[in-house]
This record gives sequence, C-alpha cells and structure tokens, in this order.
Amino acid sequence: MKAVTVLLSCLLVAACWALPRSSVNSVIEYVFCPFAPALRAQERSAIVDSILQAMENARQDMIESGMEPMHVDEVEYDLIDLGLPGILEGLVRAKNAIIHGITTFRVENMNLALLTTTLTFDLHIDELDAIVEFFELIDGIVDGAAVSGKASGDVQVSNIHVNGRVRLSIGIITGISVRDVNFRLRVGGVKSNVVGEDVQGIGNQDVNEFIETQAMTIISKHESAITSAINAIVMDLLDTLL
Repeated sequence: MKAVTVLLSCLLVAACWALPRSSVNSVIEYVFCPFAPALRAQERSAIVDSILQAMENARQDMIESGMEPMHVDEVEYDLIDLGLPGILEGLVRAKNAIIHGITTFRVENMNLALLTTTLTFDLHIDELDAIVEFFELIDGIVDGAAVSGKASGDVQVSNIHVNGRVRLSIGIITGISVRDVNFRLRVGGVKSNVVGEDVQGIGNQDVNEFIETQAMTIISKHESAITSAINAIVMDLLDTLL
C-alpha cells in the first residue's frame, strides 16, 4: 500500500508542476469568469493530454532514477504510521528488497470536470513483485490478532486498480494545486512464496496461505479504513513535496 501511495503522490506532483501555463490559464478563465464561453471539447482534451504527458514524464524520470526495479537496502517502518490501528500494527524491518513493476502503471479514463475542477482517473498496475532477503515483523497486529516472525522470499500482488478523484484548487498566481483526494484501492490477488521462521500467531496455517488469505481479507473487510489511510498519506506527502 505504501508503494502505491508514493506512486500516486509523485504522479500528482508531476501533473501539477508540468501543466503548461496556457492550460492553467484556460481553466482559470473558465472558473473565474462566469461570462466566458465554456471551453471547447478539444481544449479540455488538451488539458487532460498535458496531465497524462506529465505522468508519462514522471514514469521516465522514475526509470532513469533507478526505480525499476526499486532496490531497498535496509528499512525500518512502524506500521502504525499507515493509520490502520488494530488492522495493521507492528515494527517492520526489511533488508535487501527488490520491487518490480512500480513504473508499469497505466492511467485510463481520465476526465477533468472544469466547473468543479475535479480530476478523475483509473490507475492500473498488472503486478508488483517484491523479493525480500530478510523481513521481520515485531509485536505485530494483523486484523486484531497478535502476529510476529521472520520471513524471506517473494510476494506478488496482481491486478492493482486505483479509482481516483482529485479536487484541485485554482489560483491566478499560484496555478493548480491539490485540494483533496479520494482513492479506492482494489487488488485482484496475492501470491506468496516465502519461507517463515519463528512465526507466531497464525496457528497451524501455512505462512504463505496466511499471507494470501489475510491480505485479501483485510483489503475487502476494511476497504473504508484503507481508503481513508491512503488519502491521508497521499495528502501528507503532497504537502511535503509541493
């Protein structure tokens, strides 16, 4: 989830920064001048094309920056920062992780409603593949149950779909900035091929079965909480980056 929120934030920053000034002025004219004629369909399409091109430029920048695949030498992260108390908690430590697929996103069905300055779109990633040499969950909580342990191996997340709605603020001087966001995350499936060590809290269940079933259960059962958490993380990142 963290990788997806970082990706969404980067794309939105790129879209805001890279919009041609002519496109910004066209939107400002429409919003602030009630007597101005409505933008023609081709002008609205040009604005959307500019945003899509900015996102494509962001993809190329990510690739040139070495983010495909993304290498993580060592990381320590407190899951409480995801904003999902009682659902996902605990201290995570990981070493030598490689994540494939973060730049393979595609953006579809983008539309800009000029009257409300609202941007909607669908983002798809066919598969994210994370290979981790060492992973540890300390004092973890997974959907209300205490879980801890170590693991190494490969986890694949397939058919990632984010339905996005972004409300923009328009300023004559400041241009376009993000006012609020609403993202809904859906995942097609999770495939785990890891080796667990000293895993506690999953009973007699195989560690791979536990990862696969719990991941999908949490996404389905706690969709509203996950949506709120993603939105909050994206807005926090945007406040930092913009």
